[in-house]
Amino acid sequence: MAQGNLGSYKFISTGTSKVLEWCPSCHVQFSEVGLPTYERATGTKPLEMTPFMPFLESQLDALKPHLVRPVNQRIALHLHRGVEGVAEAAKHLLAAVPGVEIVDLHQSEIGLMSNYLRPLPEMHARLHLGELSAAKDAGIDALAAIYHADHRELCAHERDWPFAIVNILDVIGASMGISHDDHFKRLKMKQDVDVILEDCGDMLERNGLDREAARPVIEKALLGEQPLPLRSGEAGDAAHHI
Repeated sequence: MAQGNLGSYKFISTGTSKVLEWCPSCHVQFSEVGLPTYERATGTKPLEMTPFMPFLESQLDALKPHLVRPVNQRIALHLHRGVEGVAEAAKHLLAAVPGVEIVDLHQSEIGLMSNYLRPLPEMHARLHLGELSAAKDAGIDALAAIYHADHRELCAHERDWPFAIVNILDVIGASMGISHDDHFKRLKMKQDVDVILEDCGDMLERNGLDREAARPVIEKALLGEQPLPLRSGEAGDAAHHI
């Protein structure tokens, strides 16, 4: 709570009336803790927290002229309903991309993000498996998450399933002619700490980082965030692209 209050004061000190945020836990921390505390203390509410998806949707008329490249794919959204308006905005944005067919997998959209289900590991894994299985049965080309935490948990499954796992902005960016390499996903799909360390050797050296010091970080933060285990130790042969 103290961090939320301190962050609220820092935003307020800028004089802005609107703060964009992506993370749903940040939205809750500021909207339900930090800003209400400030309002009770001062009688004023100087700013609003605005989730990025609804903000981007509000700019859709300006965005559409840039969506010039068709993305001829059947895409399903990994959704959570914890923050009002985000799921609806994501659907509207994706529908604006030429060539995209949105596929509803009819899955649970519970909570703020998938990682909020960590206290219920069996349910957590079951929901992921259900969604991946439904995606395969539906014959989609890509499963698109909105939040980074969801992408981190899901992305390595691309190795074992016949569709890509991406962020929604990968799809929007592709239509704009913008792309990037998802190094996190590429490394996580390796599922081997020593192989990942070797892959990152030049980067570690450039930044003066000790390989053995990096090992527990990879084990815990990169590979440990895997609620549903991957199917095997061998990477699949299929390549998926947006």
